[in-house]
Amino acid sequence: MAEFQGKIKGRLTVGGSTIPAGYILPPLLGRFKEDYPGVVVTLVQGDTERIINDTLEGNVELGIVGAKAQEVQLVQKRIIDDQMFLIVPQRHKWAAKPHVVMNELIGEPFIMRELGSGTRKSIEQVLHKSGYSLSALNVVAEMGSTEAIRQGIKAGVGVSILSECAVGEELAGGSLKKVKIHGLSFKRAFYLTVHRYRTQSPLCRTFIKFLNRESRMV
Repeated sequence: MAEFQGKIKGRLTVGGSTIPAGYILPPLLGRFKEDYPGVVVTLVQGDTERIINDTLEGNVELGIVGAKAQEVQLVQKRIIDDQMFLIVPQRHKWAAKPHVVMNELIGEPFIMRELGSGTRKSIEQVLHKSGYSLSALNVVAEMGSTEAIRQGIKAGVGVSILSECAVGEELAGGSLKKVKIHGLSFKRAFYLTVHRYRTQSPLCRTFIKFLNRESRMV
């Protein structure tokens, strides 16, 4: 009855991989709090592998991650689409180019996300479909967060492939530039992830309904 009347209260723990937790979930959680001011939300951030494990172990009631899980105990639903691009600093030789070819990228210093990252898995999958592998890239650094990579690009450490939403302010301000890689599309999805055999709380069910509605507007 409380769920029906919108009088949901309590604590909800949500997990998000780097991009959802850093850029997508915060505004959604803000709007959810407006509808349900009696709810306290804890947002746990980690790479995709960690959030999947947290969902399996019950440390979070639901997770939003950037890769499909292999575990049969989990149920996933595609909820938000994302687009990644090659990101370079404003003074880079490619900054004014609409696209580059893969053979050009192979020789360029590249910053890679760490093992377990959904971004890394997505890049690997796209390259594999096109006949390339991660080993073809000139990886000069591996970093554990999108923020670290973003700063590394600005500092001239290398270029990388990142979600457009993670560098929106820099793209708008001109400090970073996005470049397409000819013939490759780095589209991906984020997946709402819950445990198949664990009963969801009324608060969790309410939040899932909210996400299904609001994600269409993201």
